[in-house]
Amino acid sequence: PGARSVRAKVAVMRFNPDGGTDDVADGVLGVSEVFSIEAVAGVGDRGTQDVVLAIHGTTPNPSAGGRLSVDFALRDGGPARLELMDVAGRLRLSKTVGTLGPGRHTLELSDGGTIHPGIYFLRLTQGGREVRARTVVFR
Repeated sequence: PGARSVRAKVAVMRFNPDGGTDDVADGVLGVSEVFSIEAVAGVGDRGTQDVVLAIHGTTPNPSAGGRLSVDFALRDGGPARLELMDVAGRLRLSKTVGTLGPGRHTLELSDGGTIHPGIYFLRLTQGGREVRARTVVFR
């Protein structure tokens, strides 16, 4: 389905063509239990109707050795920025990410270098909205 739902079901049916332009169902092979559809996605679907701006987490968390990747989603292809700040609020890293386009992405923040041990806050901004997350880096 192309919509969110809190009470969805899937039915598998057998069809026999009736010789006309319509197919006629002649049997139900199975029906699923009720489930929820929180977001709609398809293979190769880069649509934005159900994509929300989000930081899904960092890998690993906590991070050892100063290497850190962030998993995030962009709503559209508009300008977006991902920032890493320390606990004092100082900007330690800033990346323009809007050119990645809508959908989910993973980005290596250390770019071959290392991030110093500490507690950090991530901020992702796009189209006047922002989301935040926290992460830890240790030796």
